[in-house]
Amino acid sequence: MVRLSRIFSWLIVSPWLLQFAANMNAMWTHVVLGVLATAVSAWALWDYRRNPHAHV
Repeated sequence: MVRLSRIFSWLIVSPWLLQFAANMNAMWTHVVLGVLATAVSAWALWDYRRNPHAHV
């Protein structure tokens, strides 16, 4: 899960690192998707730690 969060966080910073922040549509798309994906990943990790699933 932590690796997924790092990968999704890349979406947030990639416009500046890859120098396409001047393209506002692409920049905001990456930032919004990165924030949403990171939030979902964090929620899944929190839920798993709070309610561990039974191992078969």
